[in-house]
Amino acid sequence: MAALTAPAAPTPASISRSASMRSSQGSAGDAQELLESLDLLTSIPRPGGSVSRRSSGTASNESFRRREESEDPLVDSAPATFPLPVRLSTQITRHAIDWSLLHGLVVNFGDRARPNYQHVPIALLPSPYPTRIFDEAVRVQMKINQLFHSLQFGDYDFLATSLHAVAEKDEFIAKLLRISRAVRNEGPAQNVSLSIHRIDYVLHLPTAANSPVLRIAAAQTMSAAFPALGSVVSDLHAHMASRFPALHLRSQRIPHNNGLSSIVDVFARTVSTYGAQFSQPLACLAMLVIENTAVEDPGSLELRMIENALWERYHITVLRRSFQELYAEVESLGDGRSLVLGEHEVALVYFRYGGKSTDYASSSDWSTRLLLERSRAIKCPSIANQLAGHRHLLHVLSRPGVLDNLMPEAGDLQQALQGIHMVPVTPDGMARVADIAEEFLLQSSLRSSTNLLSGVDLVDSIVAMRDDERALHALLERPRPPMQRNYLVQNGSVSLGNVVSELGVFGAVLSESNSKMLHSSVLGHVLRSKMTDEDGGMSAGLAVLDSPYLV
Repeated sequence: MAALTAPAAPTPASISRSASMRSSQGSAGDAQELLESLDLLTSIPRPGGSVSRRSSGTASNESFRRREESEDPLVDSAPATFPLPVRLSTQITRHAIDWSLLHGLVVNFGDRARPNYQHVPIALLPSPYPTRIFDEAVRVQMKINQLFHSLQFGDYDFLATSLHAVAEKDEFIAKLLRISRAVRNEGPAQNVSLSIHRIDYVLHLPTAANSPVLRIAAAQTMSAAFPALGSVVSDLHAHMASRFPALHLRSQRIPHNNGLSSIVDVFARTVSTYGAQFSQPLACLAMLVIENTAVEDPGSLELRMIENALWERYHITVLRRSFQELYAEVESLGDGRSLVLGEHEVALVYFRYGGKSTDYASSSDWSTRLLLERSRAIKCPSIANQLAGHRHLLHVLSRPGVLDNLMPEAGDLQQALQGIHMVPVTPDGMARVADIAEEFLLQSSLRSSTNLLSGVDLVDSIVAMRDDERALHALLERPRPPMQRNYLVQNGSVSLGNVVSELGVFGAVLSESNSKMLHSSVLGHVLRSKMTDEDGGMSAGLAVLDSPYLV
């Protein structure tokens, strides 16, 4: 899917490395060699003879080409009529569960002492999704990459100013901004940053409209979940389409989704960029994952998939530490503010932990975050990248003229933000909202608040607010997503019902402080579906992983 994906053809010799690389014999030039090889992969013929070419540093939505090209017109088809015959549904459910367990669609619902491995909750069949909307989401994602690159460096002051009012109410955001400013005032040791983010989109059917529109629901800029598992679910559904003709599914309608290989390639590119910066051989470099080692993360097996692929494809070592472990192990940074753990210098810090105030149990955890930000290791994300996903920033960007000043050609991105509105401050404005209060949800900009108010509660809350409090809220158009019929499989049991889906698209941008994007790409996607009468997410066991079936 992404331009860096290794093809079936033999891998270049510079990438195929033996375990001997772990010795001190590795040359400082191998990092630059790997970078060149990564670019070379963009022009290696893919199976079928097609060649994907692009300029280095950016990747287009070619990542989402269909699984096969055909001159035959594709009829608008849905799966076989629901409900499926009992014998068929039983057969394919068992088959899907076994396939999932064999191919890594596994999650630990227990802990490390007493693991409880189960298949990831999944949709039995892919859910229909409009091709036009899917392609639009991919285009928007590339513009969001550009926006996040800009907020990291050129428009950092806009980012900090936009979040100032939030920081006055939220000590967690205030601390992050203080660390970011301290590092900028000292002079950063690293001028490159990596952002891997997931933007969640909902389909919305406006009143009296015949076709849905795309709306941005949220941005995840730290530890965005499911880049690897999303790609495996797509493979599962493509397999089901070809394995069971009675389902009347066509695999070419399931877009390619190489999220696992794409994120691995981006990590390898980043580590290699660091090696080329400081003339360090890859054998001496490592990627450091910040996690909570005291508690089992339900997503830890997905991270292990990424870790294993990094080693198998590029022989890059992955180290894991908690804030507490780093605080005990590292007293200070090395020469040039290098971060050294044992025999490895850390080239890339990947935060799987640290996105919530509760992740920092003591002042030593904050000291460790400051140490990491001051180091010359490339951060994913940096604090600026982390804050770029704050919901208040989406609120600000949706205001008239704001996005136009940052990105004159925002286009599709501007349209995707149209479902977010400012809270009115005038009596006339509040009266208009009161007339259609059931059509909106009131959302606070503060992370600590998760309640969404509507109707009378929304109106009463707005009336009771001061103007400065209204500025920290937004009105969201109540989404009206189209419903689909599908089977959801959880813990071995299957249920049929009406489901709604949310599309998450993953993006990556490797940025340099001279306003240069070293790399920008769409990594992959994941569809998450749940029954319409349920409210919750994957952690609550109510939503399942799904993939789009383009119609």
